[in-house]
Amino acid sequence: MVKIQLLKLCPFRFSTFTGSALFWLLASYPVSAQIVPDTTVNTIVTPSGNTFDITGGTQRGSNLFHSFQQFSVPNGGQAFFKNAGDIQNIISRVTGRSVSNIDGLIRTLGMANLFLINPNGIVFGPNASLDIKGSFVASTANSLRFADGTEFSATNPQADPLLTISVPLGLQFGSNPGGIVSSTANLQVPSGKTLALVGGNVTLEGGNLTAVDGRIELGSVGTGSVNLSENLQGLEYSGVQNFQDIKLSDGARVEARGQSSGGIQVQGRNINLTGGAQISSRNSGAGTGGTLTVNAAESVNLSGDNTSLLTSTSGIASAGNLTLTTRKLTVKDGASIATVTNSPGSAGDLLVRATDVQLSGTTTDGNPSGLSGQVQQSATGKGGNLTIETGRLRITDGAAVDASTFGEGQAGNILVKATDAVELVGEGPNFPNFPSGIFAQVAESDIPNAGDAGTLTIKTGRLTVQDGAQISTAARKGGNGGELSITADSITLSGVSPQFATVAADKQETYRSGIFVSAEKGARGNVGNLNITSSLPRELCRVAHLTDKLLKNQEIAWQRSTLWI
Repeated sequence: MVKIQLLKLCPFRFSTFTGSALFWLLASYPVSAQIVPDTTVNTIVTPSGNTFDITGGTQRGSNLFHSFQQFSVPNGGQAFFKNAGDIQNIISRVTGRSVSNIDGLIRTLGMANLFLINPNGIVFGPNASLDIKGSFVASTANSLRFADGTEFSATNPQADPLLTISVPLGLQFGSNPGGIVSSTANLQVPSGKTLALVGGNVTLEGGNLTAVDGRIELGSVGTGSVNLSENLQGLEYSGVQNFQDIKLSDGARVEARGQSSGGIQVQGRNINLTGGAQISSRNSGAGTGGTLTVNAAESVNLSGDNTSLLTSTSGIASAGNLTLTTRKLTVKDGASIATVTNSPGSAGDLLVRATDVQLSGTTTDGNPSGLSGQVQQSATGKGGNLTIETGRLRITDGAAVDASTFGEGQAGNILVKATDAVELVGEGPNFPNFPSGIFAQVAESDIPNAGDAGTLTIKTGRLTVQDGAQISTAARKGGNGGELSITADSITLSGVSPQFATVAADKQETYRSGIFVSAEKGARGNVGNLNITSSLPRELCRVAHLTDKLLKNQEIAWQRSTLWI
């Protein structure tokens, strides 16, 4: 423990010394970070070098309670909870006013779950790690609530607290909870367990959070309560009055993986992924993959190459579904939200619910930003269905909504329901003929038994396709093209790619704005049907660039349709 003795000096010199001493204390104290018990539940901390053995506490049934004035673990240090084997939950709180800086190892005995509650904030440094056999919950809540109505409070600790044998029921937050920061930390829980970070603002700056056949929970809460499910297999946020923000950057990875992944839930106000950050649920076995659920009260923003939300399967069972709900969704500069199969297993479904969806740009090598459900070349499993429910969908600068098959598996279906408008504009700025658009296609492939494309359905008030953007269900070398159905009050097609005038006449077709149901030359499959319905009482002006070679086994249905080209 650092001790400072102030000597009697003249007033002027005393003032100067106080400032110097305060500077020295702030600069030096984090280096001597410690674990210090308070006096409430008989927690005993025995230091030996940088190792802190934690014993004592108060046991009630299978719950063991610990209480600390400070709880920080320095680089190279170890916090070792030496609990009895019959303990199911180790419940620890920090009642002082300091942030918990964790830059060493947290270790427990047996199979116990570990709760660490510090309302002031928790920071995981680059050397932080876990050696526990149960789940780990780190939270900046004020207290932990139990099923019998009691609370274990960090902000209102009692000298003789009422402790319980009941199961933990929820986290109760105050009005200004501290944040949780993970700075290039690598935290992992054992197979089948849960890793939960639930605080004020949650920030992941690089590093990895990993659950094998288990679950990851990221929650950013302003005020209210978060309910814990049995065995910590999910959190529920109906008792939260307002949320805070979640930010992932610098290649941060949040991954649930394994033979039957338990899934991931992310809940906040604004959720931002940049700089190659990824949140993924990856299945490699015989059990169904875990879901990835992202809920944001205000916005979800993804930007940059390799930045993604993903569910995938490389096993014989299906991947989990990916569901995103927010007010505004922005995906740009090569970022993606995707469900993928690389195997006999089916890809998960992708569902986006948002008032406003904006997709824009590509990676530096031309891969589009956007939403996709893909069957990879090695896959025989079916692609997932892709559904967008929104007021307005805007796709620009080479971005795309895409459900295509590169393998033997059938591609998933696309359904776009936009009450106001669907707007598709332009192409990738650095890659000519990379149009912005919506695509349900059989991709270019030499696989003999390539799968069929799925259906593409668009229902909107106003559809605009301009400056080289496209809507397409295409059959290339492989399977059959998909059916395309559009229902809109108005449909406007206008303009061409800026490169249109520079290409040969027989190539210009692919540089036009348009709606395409097509089969390329040499394709083995048939073209799907094209159905367009519009409520405007005007005659059809022109079919969108469909030549004889594109009309193999095709039917076109028009109902009071209007097209401007």
